[in-house]
Amino acid sequence: MRLFIALLGTIPSLASAQAAIDSATAKFVIATITSGRYLSPSGSCRVSERDLFGWAKGELLRCRYEVIDRLQDGTTKAKAGIVYLANPTPERVLKWLTAACQRAQPNAVRQCIRSGASEIRGASGAQFPVAGLVWEDMEGSGINKGYVFRNGVTVRTKQFSNGTSESLPNDVALENLASAHEVTGVRPNGGFARVMSTSRAEFARFTGRVDIPVGKEDATSALLWSDIVGQSYREALSAEENWLVSSRVCQKYGFPQGCSKR
Repeated sequence: MRLFIALLGTIPSLASAQAAIDSATAKFVIATITSGRYLSPSGSCRVSERDLFGWAKGELLRCRYEVIDRLQDGTTKAKAGIVYLANPTPERVLKWLTAACQRAQPNAVRQCIRSGASEIRGASGAQFPVAGLVWEDMEGSGINKGYVFRNGVTVRTKQFSNGTSESLPNDVALENLASAHEVTGVRPNGGFARVMSTSRAEFARFTGRVDIPVGKEDATSALLWSDIVGQSYREALSAEENWLVSSRVCQKYGFPQGCSKR
């Protein structure tokens, strides 16, 4: 149940908003979203066999994927990862962006949606890692670096040093990292929430919540924030609006009147 729904203004009718979205915009969003999902290549995923971090096993896909490092000597090296995902459908992402843009840019909804889809593609590929190791080449160097996720948030753990490029020895170690890691903290200026890299400050401002651990980096704060993200995102998977997405879009456009609490 959404505890803070009374705090937020009502967005215009989604039906009328969707009617204003032309097919080209919808196709753009779908193509943009589906093109970035490298964590779940065809044939690599199965329904999870266990619950994780507040998610029932039937809600998650367990995926084993590989990335390729391109070394300076011209050779390549494959590295594996295991990740548990709760990805939204492209159609759901379109609904989230429509709701967010109706708040933040009611006179330019289609342009806002297209921009938002591209931002989501760059931030996460519209992938929501509930647990596991995510390899990313954020610098474009050809070398993938690893980051441990919990409920859509990068967290620090004792078992793995975020930002390292060294692979784990086997699938047992990868599986253990996904489910048995000990969280030690979160970067004070990090901890961005997928799927749109929403900051804690943005989410706190949009929702009016005072329990968001903005700027804190201890283990308790990391666990609290990742659980808040997990709950909010899980609710959004069956909703017309995702507060994490709306928070980010509202910040992008300077929190106009439609983003304010009523």
